[in-house]
Amino acid sequence: MAQFVVSGLAAVVLIVVLVLVAFARAGREEAAAAATEVTRITATTVIAPLVDEDVLAGDPAALKRLDARLRTGVLQEPVLRVTIYRPDGRLVYSSNPDYGASGLTQPMRAALRSDETYTRMGGPLEPGKDVPSDVELLDVYQPVVTAGGERVLIESCRRLTAVRADGRALLDRFAPYLIGGVLALQLVNLPLAIVLMRRSRRSLQREIAASDRERRRLAADLHNGVIQDLAGLSMALSGAAAAHQSPELRALADNSRRTTRALRQALVDIYPPNLQRAGLRSAVDDLLQATPLEVAAVLDDELDELPPDTAALVYRTVQEAVRNVVGHADASRIDLRIERVNGSLDVLVADDGRGFTRAEPRPGHVGLALIHDLVESAGGELTVDSAPGDGTAVRARVPVQ
Repeated sequence: MAQFVVSGLAAVVLIVVLVLVAFARAGREEAAAAATEVTRITATTVIAPLVDEDVLAGDPAALKRLDARLRTGVLQEPVLRVTIYRPDGRLVYSSNPDYGASGLTQPMRAALRSDETYTRMGGPLEPGKDVPSDVELLDVYQPVVTAGGERVLIESCRRLTAVRADGRALLDRFAPYLIGGVLALQLVNLPLAIVLMRRSRRSLQREIAASDRERRRLAADLHNGVIQDLAGLSMALSGAAAAHQSPELRALADNSRRTTRALRQALVDIYPPNLQRAGLRSAVDDLLQATPLEVAAVLDDELDELPPDTAALVYRTVQEAVRNVVGHADASRIDLRIERVNGSLDVLVADDGRGFTRAEPRPGHVGLALIHDLVESAGGELTVDSAPGDGTAVRARVPVQ
């Protein structure tokens, strides 16, 4: 559940960051488009009607009247400068008296030829007192037709930070709804994940119970069938060998008894008969007594109070680890510890064997892999630590409900 919550929150954060970045870019573009449209409307409906023949002729009084009208209605923050050009590049008017225009730029000529609005972002082409060189601008070039039918080009310089502020304002307005919606989706998914986790746990418990039933049935069938037959065959062979003094029959009787003992040991491995009857502690003691190595064990006093599913899982973990030590580790000693720690059962099986490196194929890796999956499915974790010459330690933490 913790992994689901953490991964879900990470996905939420990633989605929110990506969407906010895209939304911020879209907001800036939308704000720039809105500022461009405002400039276009202002140029065609407010400024163009004020440009009469006297203004075009350069009459000082007409230019002064135009300047006064623009300063009261147009030249206000964030608009810093308004400039009017003739199609041949001659300057008609600039709100900066010291403006020294050097003719039309290529974008200006392109706007005049296409009769479309052109937008440029960057520093001022002609810095001045009204527009310092370190101010970023949104320059809009708008071709218009005056009341007298003359075509002119109007340039409006708008402070770019105002445009970006408009974009941020748009983002700030909708970001809470976006973040809230994504978090709400995560909160809706959380109960579903809890339900799925509980179903998965119940399914695992049913699988373990079914496995136990199948192990019990298989053990009973072997004990009441094949093993009884082999035991009878051993007795018959032993009697025949004694009666006829036959070495061959005696050898067959010995082989039959060894096979019977091996099958009996397999029965204990498949389903320990005292796990359900006497409890986990007794089953682990029997397992350790059958081990030909020195064993030091520390077992929790409340092992027999564990739920049956947890007891079976712990027993299988210890059984698989001990089997690997005996069969592959070349060890002389096993240290076993099973203790309750903070609502979980900690299991440690360590040996003093030859160990292995991560690059080597791990002995008994198939059985441990299966136990690893079972432990993880039960909400726990299993790790294997080993190094050449330092032995191997198998650690499992199983939650106890």
